[in-house]
Order: sequence, then structure tokens, then C-alpha cells
Amino acid sequence: MCLFAGVVGFAGVLGIAGCGRQAQPLPMYMPKSEFWQALPANAAVDPGSPGFINDLRKGTTQGQLSIATTAYNVPIVRPAQGTAKVAVSLTTPGPTPLCLVPIPDSARPAQGTDGDLVIVDESIHTAYEFFQMRHNGTAWQATAGLAFDTQGDGINHAGTGIRATSLSLLLGLLTYDEITGGGPIQHALAWTADRGNSQYFTSPATSSDGAQMIDGAASIPEGARLQLDPGLDVSRLGLSPTGQRIAEALQHYGMFLLDLSSDSSLVAESLDGTGRSWDGVLAYDEVQNIPAGSFRVLKLKDQLPIPH
Repeated sequence: MCLFAGVVGFAGVLGIAGCGRQAQPLPMYMPKSEFWQALPANAAVDPGSPGFINDLRKGTTQGQLSIATTAYNVPIVRPAQGTAKVAVSLTTPGPTPLCLVPIPDSARPAQGTDGDLVIVDESIHTAYEFFQMRHNGTAWQATAGLAFDTQGDGINHAGTGIRATSLSLLLGLLTYDEITGGGPIQHALAWTADRGNSQYFTSPATSSDGAQMIDGAASIPEGARLQLDPGLDVSRLGLSPTGQRIAEALQHYGMFLLDLSSDSSLVAESLDGTGRSWDGVLAYDEVQNIPAGSFRVLKLKDQLPIPH
């Protein structure tokens, strides 16, 4: 029997009912998410912010931002109507397949050991998200998989998502369309860092991998939202026009710590197999001139303990 791992949205788990609904306009996936909410001019700063930022600068890259464009990024596959639907077997916690996922032959998981892949079925407002996705020659397999309602808030409230924080992979990505389209970036950005709090996390995260950290009690908790100082004149940082647009988004919307990584990175859409390229469009060092000390951690909503 083919079962869903769960479609997470409005009130929790949904079935496959609802075929024939109109697809929502791009790029407004997860419209109930606070990623789409601009920060107020006087956003409250957490009292622990100076210490958190000081700890961030102790990381391998001293908090200097890069952008994951070639690996550890997120492919978004929007299959054409009529694409054959196949089962995907999940190896953990057991071989439970996801029902009838429309995966085109051109689908390519992201480079890197995470191997993330997102399949968006617009007809039923569902995003199938996979961790360590691969094709064994005859069928698709993944270490883990989850289905999100694209009209929801992008949070797996059960705390078992693909990201360490259990937030949707679709949240906070720098997409090809918005980078090439010009204009402001109107959402908070996904951020991964090499330092994360080992004791607690904060909403909107519902889980954390911070327990992996050694001596991480002073680090920024996963789920935290950071803001680039809105008073900083980003036009004087020597950024490219694209880099300046990203910096402005960090001032107006900020970035959320979603996962641990080997450096401090924003996350871009993966373009492998799409016929498009980030070459000459978005560079990994596009925002490296943004000083880490110009960020502040906004008021934490709560301190949720990490199971050890």
C-alpha cells in the first residue's frame, strides 16, 4: 500500500483530495509563512544579540556570507501536466513510499551529500520534499521525504522535516526568476551557518540539529531571525547591483537560521538540468562584503530545548 509521509499545512495532515484546484501564482509558496512579512522599522532586537553575533564571528568564515549556488542548494521541479507519477521509497525510518509523485526524467537532486529535491505539483498545491534523493537505475529512493501544502505556513509542526528546523525547503530561496527579473526581493532569506546553539532552538523552527555542536551554548539558536542594520548604507559596500538587492532584502526582511553547514551561506535555487546557469548571474561571493558585525538577532520568541 502506498502512503503519504504527510502533507503539512493548514491543520496538519491532508490527503490527495483537491485535484482540479487552480495553481497559485508563483512565487508565493507558503503564503502564511512569516518569511513574506516585512520587518517593522523598529523591530525588537534580542538582548543576547551582541553575544550571538560575537559567537558567529568565531566560525570558520567569521560569519562572512556566501551563497550556495552550485551545491547544497534546492532544485524546484514543476512537472508538466501528464508527467508520469512514481513511488519513492524512503529508507528511514522505514521503506514507506510516497504516493504517485510526478517526477520528470530531467529531475536532478542538488549536488552535495544532502541531495535535496523538491517536486511541486501545482494542481493539488503540494510540494514533495526529499533528502538524499537518488535514482538507483530502476526507481527513485530517498533517505527521507515529506509533502507540504504550498498554501500553508511551510512548517512541519511534527518536527520531522527535511531541514534541521523542519521548515520547508521552498522558504527563503534566492530564485533564478527573482534574480534575473530585477526589482526588490520581497521575502526573508534562508541561511545556514557553521555555528548553532546546542541547547535550544526558537520558533518558527520545530526541531534543531544544534545538539551536534560542541561548546555551542552561546551560539545563535536555529529558527532565529537576523536583520542587517537598516541604517547601513549598502550602496557603500562595493556590492554588485544584485548583491545590493540581496543586502536590501536582508534589511527589510532579514534571514532565518534554518540548518547547520560548513560555512555561513544563503541558499539559492539549484539550476542543474534546467538549461539555465548562475554563471554571470549570481556568484557565491556576491555578498561577501556585508560585514557580519552589522547583523543583529531579533527578539527570540521562545527557547525550546533540544533533546539530547
